[in-house]
Amino acid sequence: MKKIFLIIIILSSILLSQDEDTFFNMLYVDRQPSTKIESMGRCGVAVPDEMFSVFYNPALVSNINGLTVSSSMVSPYPSFAESKFSFIGIGYSLKKKLSFGLSIYNYSSKTIAATDTNGISLGNLEPKANDYKFTISISPNRAFSMGISGKYVTSNMLDKTDYFKEEKGFDMDIGIHQIVAVTRNRNYRQRISIGISFMNLFSADIGDYKLPRIMNTGVNFSFIPRVGTIIPRINTILFTFTGEYQKQWESEYHSGMKFGSELLIAEMVSLRCGYYWDKVNDKDETIYPFADSLDPEMQSYSYKVYEYIEEFTYGFGLTIPLYKFYGESIPLNIKFDYANMKYPESTDIDYNYDNINSYSLSVNWIMRMED
Repeated sequence: MKKIFLIIIILSSILLSQDEDTFFNMLYVDRQPSTKIESMGRCGVAVPDEMFSVFYNPALVSNINGLTVSSSMVSPYPSFAESKFSFIGIGYSLKKKLSFGLSIYNYSSKTIAATDTNGISLGNLEPKANDYKFTISISPNRAFSMGISGKYVTSNMLDKTDYFKEEKGFDMDIGIHQIVAVTRNRNYRQRISIGISFMNLFSADIGDYKLPRIMNTGVNFSFIPRVGTIIPRINTILFTFTGEYQKQWESEYHSGMKFGSELLIAEMVSLRCGYYWDKVNDKDETIYPFADSLDPEMQSYSYKVYEYIEEFTYGFGLTIPLYKFYGESIPLNIKFDYANMKYPESTDIDYNYDNINSYSLSVNWIMRMED
């Protein structure tokens, strides 16, 4: 534990020494590559989820057993009806001491007609942004792991004068995960772990903007009662509860609390729900978004911005643990997750946005049956 607190102190001093500036909340805050984490209140810093964990805490890649491929798609994004977020990652664990992975997190939209501030056409633009990661996680023992992700970020949507210029930059994510308590007896098994991650540690410059530096700290509690099982080698019920605090260092925006839970039935059906509280403004205020309009009614139109967003989340998952039934002859574990949720809104205007639809699929080739 002393090592963990020392790491926090060192990294906090690095974070606080940076200039304040933010951008890219669309890619790093507004959407989640993991359907499971999205439906659990966006709590991912202490909850393992295959290769999706590289986004939340690179240390959790150490939980990979063998070879894993994970992919997801989320759409749409407001004002871009045909936009989508996609993720694909592949990871491998080498004797569970060293794990590594490659991943791509992408935002793209259909081609749009771009104009400058004077309304002059700049031609057609296909908005896109990419986050490429190479992740390494080291686990010296079963209780502790730490990870680091080197990232290369590109976007063609950020330059203030040239909409066709692709901006690029490098940054780093780091994280740690520690199991702090394990209990086993005749009636139940339980485990408590904590996770800490720092996203975009150095707030790299991407054109005229900086990547948002985000810290997440959370705890995860898992509970398995020892009850009768119909299927051999399959736990009947597993409960997971998790909580998390998020802090964005450049501003007070996007700092808040998250909570999530999961009920796993027969290790195959997952029911999930969660809640998150996200600060989006310092205070309530009245805004006149159409003050330059020639229409007098539009000039006087106003609405109130709330101080925070609070949303309930939910979803379900299906797991097919073929390795549990067929052993080494079919050493596969297949997971599918789905969530459909209302888009969170921070004003008192009903924009009638489409719901968030999120799908994810992971296929794991198990290489250590004893685990």
